[in-house]
Amino acid sequence: MLEVKNVVKKFGNYTAVSNMNLRLEPGTILGLIGSNGAGKSTIIRTLTGVYRQEEGEVLYDGQPVYDNVDVKRDLFYFPDELYFAGATVKDTANFYRCFFPNFNLQLFYQLCDSFKLKKSQPIFACSKGMKRQVMMNAAIASGVKYIYLDEAFDGLDAVARQTYIKLFIELSHEKGTCVIVATHNIREIDHFCDRLCLLYKSNVIADTTPEELLSRRTRAIVEMPENADLTAFIEEHVSSYECRNNKYTLTFTKSKEETKDLIDTLHPLSVEYVAMTLEDAFVCELEESGYAIKNIEVV
Repeated sequence: MLEVKNVVKKFGNYTAVSNMNLRLEPGTILGLIGSNGAGKSTIIRTLTGVYRQEEGEVLYDGQPVYDNVDVKRDLFYFPDELYFAGATVKDTANFYRCFFPNFNLQLFYQLCDSFKLKKSQPIFACSKGMKRQVMMNAAIASGVKYIYLDEAFDGLDAVARQTYIKLFIELSHEKGTCVIVATHNIREIDHFCDRLCLLYKSNVIADTTPEELLSRRTRAIVEMPENADLTAFIEEHVSSYECRNNKYTLTFTKSKEETKDLIDTLHPLSVEYVAMTLEDAFVCELEESGYAIKNIEVV
């Protein structure tokens, strides 16, 4: 089990992680979702013992992670910036095989064969996506309890991304592996994570499930009579809106049942309820936390 208790990570006077608490059971797939600069990579590096926190504890089955080789043998860290520039695919496998006692070399090469990666292929000669395939294969073959992926899907084509997502889900369900995915692109991991940790300005603004996050809001397209004034209604009930040709796209922080009752008071010409995506819900969370870029015009 992974436990994060009141963790604070600082760089000088800058607080990169602020009072983070987290508890992950085996077999969990967690998405660390945040805006650029929210602290995702810093959290990953702190949880894997690359960084030492200034306050709090990071524990794996009750043991601290920092400077603990035995614990780190059960953690695979896929960084956002890859290395092994002078190595081959085979060299990469041999490196991880030495570090992780349960590394499955046969599985690694089987995955490489599936993606047409040759043992003698130099890493520097690989495309961005191919480099990430090598690392993905190493992560899956590592035999560890915890896998950390930091922007790992960036550069993968759609087929490769969906294939690896399927494999990680199988690892989680069948082996009890805990997978932690850090990304700013929530579309990459839609239908992948069973828990989400939303980050903004070094803080956790939500720790929830995808289903619960989606249930917090309702979106409707409401057609109103010409010259209708919804100013007071929007200020009181609506979290965000757009208007075009008397059609208002309104987002409410309420259930669909509550929203229907509110919209009925407007006596609209028509109403269409729109399913929100996880990305929509995440953007709403960020906007409500203060991250919004508006009033920009292309002249």
